[in-house]
Amino acid sequence: MIIVKLKGGLGNQLFQYAFGRLLSIKRNTSVKFDILSIDKRDIHRDFKLDRFNTKIELASLEEIKKSEYSFGFISKIWMWTKRKILRIYNIGYSEKIVNSREKYYDGYWQSYKYLEPIRKELLREISLKESINKKYSEFISKINGSNSVSIHIRRGDYVNDPKTKKTHITFGLEYYEEAIKIIKDKIKDPVFFVFSDDISWVKENLKINYPIIFVSDPEIKDYEELIIMSVCKHNIIANSSFSFWGAWLNQNQGKTVIAPKKWSNLYQKEYKNICPENWVRI
Repeated sequence: MIIVKLKGGLGNQLFQYAFGRLLSIKRNTSVKFDILSIDKRDIHRDFKLDRFNTKIELASLEEIKKSEYSFGFISKIWMWTKRKILRIYNIGYSEKIVNSREKYYDGYWQSYKYLEPIRKELLREISLKESINKKYSEFISKINGSNSVSIHIRRGDYVNDPKTKKTHITFGLEYYEEAIKIIKDKIKDPVFFVFSDDISWVKENLKINYPIIFVSDPEIKDYEELIIMSVCKHNIIANSSFSFWGAWLNQNQGKTVIAPKKWSNLYQKEYKNICPENWVRI
C-alpha cells in the first residue's frame, strides 16, 4: 500500500489523485489518500474529490504516521530537511519517483506525463456523480451548439495574497487578447465561455468582438465549473492547475488549447513538463 498526501485546491488535489492512481496501477497495489493536511494556512481548502467518481480510500492517522515516518525521528528530520533546506517540493515530473518504492508521497506532481498513461481511467473517474447535463442544460446546450472556447482568468489569491503573488504570475488582458487572435485564425465563429474567480472584474474589463457568455456564478460549484469548462471544444487557460484540468479533460480530438509559456515566478523549471506538447504556448 502507498499513501499520497492531498493539499491545496481542487486542481492540486486532482494532480495528486492522478499521481496516486498511476503508482497504484503501475505497481498493482492499493493507494490511500491523506487528507489531514488539506491546506488551511491562508485560504480554506476543502476535500472535493468525493464529488467525482474517483476511487478514493482515506488513510487513517495510524497508517499515515507509519508510512510518512517509517524510520521515526530520522524520517522527520529528513522530511524537514527536504522542505526547509533542500526546498524539494516535488512540483514537476520525475521518472525516478515514478519508479521508486516509497510508501508515502508528499508533492504536487503537476505534469501531463503522470496522466497520459492512465488517461482512460482518469476520464472515467474524474466525472461528476451528479449529471452536469441536467443541472446546467442551458450552458451545455450552448457549448455543444457552437465553436465553444473556454477562457479561464485566474485572479483571487494571485492578485490579493502577497505570498501567492511572489510565486505565481498574474496574466493581464494582453495574454488573453493574443490567445483570442490565435483562436480566431484557427476556428470559425468562436463563442467564448468565460470562467473566473473574479468574474465581476472580468465583466468590466474583458472586451472582445465575439459572442461571450460569462459562466462563473456563486451558485455554480468549482467542481461543476471544471466539468463545464471541459465540455467546451477549445480552451484558453491560465497558469492554473484548475484550468489545466478543464483543458486536459476536454475530449474533443481536434481541440486547440492555448496556455502560458511561463507558469511560475519561482519554480519555472519545475513546470517544464506541465502541458502536453501539442498545446499552444504563448
